[in-house]
Parts: sequence; C-alpha cells; structure tokens
Amino acid sequence: MKTAISNLRQNWTSVFVVRMSHALALKFFQLAKEEGMMGQGFVWITAYGLTDIFDVVGSLALDVMQGVLGVKPHVQDTVKLQNFTQRWHSKYRLENPGTSLSEPTVSGLYAYDTIWALASAAENATYVNLDFGPSVTKNGSTDFDRIDTSKAAEKLRGALLKTKFSGMSGIFRIEDTQLVSSNYKIINIIGQDRREVGFWTPNFGISGSLNMKSDINTIIWPGDNKTLPRGWLLPRNKNLTIGVPANPGFGQFVKYEGGPEDKGFCIKVFDEVVANLPYQVPYTYRGFNDGKGNSNGTYDELIYKLYLKEYDAVVGDVTILANRSLYVDFTLPYTESGVRMLVPVLDRRQKTAWTFLKPLTTDLWLGTGAFVVFTGFVVWCIENHEDFKGRRSRTTYQEL
Repeated sequence: MKTAISNLRQNWTSVFVVRMSHALALKFFQLAKEEGMMGQGFVWITAYGLTDIFDVVGSLALDVMQGVLGVKPHVQDTVKLQNFTQRWHSKYRLENPGTSLSEPTVSGLYAYDTIWALASAAENATYVNLDFGPSVTKNGSTDFDRIDTSKAAEKLRGALLKTKFSGMSGIFRIEDTQLVSSNYKIINIIGQDRREVGFWTPNFGISGSLNMKSDINTIIWPGDNKTLPRGWLLPRNKNLTIGVPANPGFGQFVKYEGGPEDKGFCIKVFDEVVANLPYQVPYTYRGFNDGKGNSNGTYDELIYKLYLKEYDAVVGDVTILANRSLYVDFTLPYTESGVRMLVPVLDRRQKTAWTFLKPLTTDLWLGTGAFVVFTGFVVWCIENHEDFKGRRSRTTYQEL
C-alpha cells in the first residue's frame, strides 16, 4: 500500500476520492500522512462509507484525516429519532462496553427502516404461500442458483416497492429499485470534530442551506489551508518540459528555434494561457529533433513520447486523431470545437435553352423595360424637334 501511495504522489494529481473499508482507510490515511500527502495542496474526498469512520474507529481517525471532505445522507433530527438514539445508546453500551461508537450511523438507520419495510410488505402481500421452488438463476458465477427461492418472492417484492412510511432516516421510499435519499450533507473534518459546511439537494445543488441557494461555509483543506487547492502539483525542483515539433508543416503555427525566439501562433497561445494562470508555472520548450535541427520522427511518435512522459505537454500543429486520443488529451486553442461533414453537391437544376434568363430577376426586367421606354422617348423627342427637321444638308449644317 505504501508503494501505491508513493506512486499517487508522482502523478501530480492532488485530488483523490477514497472509498474503502474502515480498517483499510485508517491505515491508508496514516501512510498518506507519512508521505506528506495530508498537507497543503491536496484534496481528499470520502464517500459516505468513510464519513462515519470516526463513530466506528474513534478519535484515531481524526488525527490522520484533518481537512478531509466527506458526504453523507442528510437525516432530519426529529423527536422520534432522538428517542430511538437514546434507547439504542443505552442498549449498545450495555452490550458493547468500551466501544467508541457513540450513535447509530445512517447505514444503521437505513437497516432499521428496511426491517420495518420488509415487515410491512409481508403484511400487505396477499400471497402467503411459504413453499419454495427452484431458483430462476442458472449458470451463475456463484452458488446462489442452488438455493431455492420462495414462491411468494414476487408478491413480497411488489409490496416492498410500494411501501412508503416515515422512518428513522426520513421518508422510506423505493424508486427504480433504489432507496430514495434526496439530500446530502457535506462534512469537513476539523480539529476533533466534524463541521457541516453545506448540503446538496436536487433543487439547489451545492448550497449552504436546504431551503434556498446560498454559499457554503468556508472549507478548511488539509494543512489548515483555506485557499482552494488548484487540483494538481508542480514537479519538484524542475520546469515542465514542453515538446515542440522541429519541422512543422506550417511555420505560422509553430516555429522552433531552440531558445527565446521560438514563435508561432501555438507558442503565443500557450504563453498567454500560462501567463494568465493565478500561479506560476515554470516551463521550457524542447524541440522534437535529432540535435541537428531535423525532426526526430513523426507526429505519432511525438505523441507517444508524451504518453511515455518524456514530455509534460506538446505545443504545435498536431492534428487530433482517434488513435492519438487513446494516449493523450487534446486542447483546441485555435479552432472551434465541432463536427463537420463534407458531401458532394448534386446539381438538380434543369438546363434548357432559356437557362440564360434565370439570372434576370424581376427588378432587372423592370429596369430594362424602363430603360427601353426612356431611350425610345428620347429618340422620339429628337426626331420631332424643329431644329432637326428639313433637308439633310441643312440639318447637318445646324448640327455642325
């Protein structure tokens, strides 16, 4: 386990979701703390199964899980639940002296309500034949197919799906074969206690209140840090190595010169993005060449070098292909994301001897007609003018 935790630290990722047994989780967080992974920059989120680990294993878990964020179903604190908790506490302490479990967990409340639901469904089921028949499961991977099943199972199942009542954990209702739990609490482990920082509800999402949209309380992250971690770790004592194609097909996109004079649209975009980050990221460009300025392979080989972690990222005019996407993730800095289809154009227009008239629109026909009328009118005016009447010689003289 220690080796696995050390490998997690080498992957730069600092956000982890933990889901395992209580005993294993306690050992896991102890080793994570020894590796320095419970300090600033890390985020630990536990599923509900571990959110109540403190009720099971005691304060030892609090010492190694400071700043952990957990979720658990929200159970309304009712008088009925308080009375049940008091009875449970007295009986459990009597039967289990020295235990660290102080109150029933939500899973325990679910189990209690489930027993009541089964009892209610058994009463409501009209079919009470207790005979058993062969299992309907055949060729299974377990031995359950050898166990006979009750002939009343379907009736009991139907009655259970229709069962609805107010239990210890709230309204007991089953939808799509799952117990409905609509609201969840977000728990932050601070000091020797668990602090409620907010809720998740179907209506408002993550909110500080169950009944309205509001900001959640301040979360104290591992290392007593109130600043939201960025989600990944920078490599220790070295810059990020950014691979650049040595001989790209289009120099305006990227042109590697082996120094500060590297230029191109891709280079500028990457520099601007890094410059606008709220934290400093040191990096250096390294050309994918053979040392003489020539390319050291194809673009596929460059991508595979990134997959082998010889580069931390690649900047260049690298085409996004399906086979390359199996190894690396792509960004889209200079083209809009989308799907386009190229199809041949089929000309279905009929071609006749009068096709040349189709470009002539109605306005053009009207304009042509008006121009013809105007021209005819001008010619008529000239022909009927007094100065242009008489012999040809006189008319010519007057014109001159």
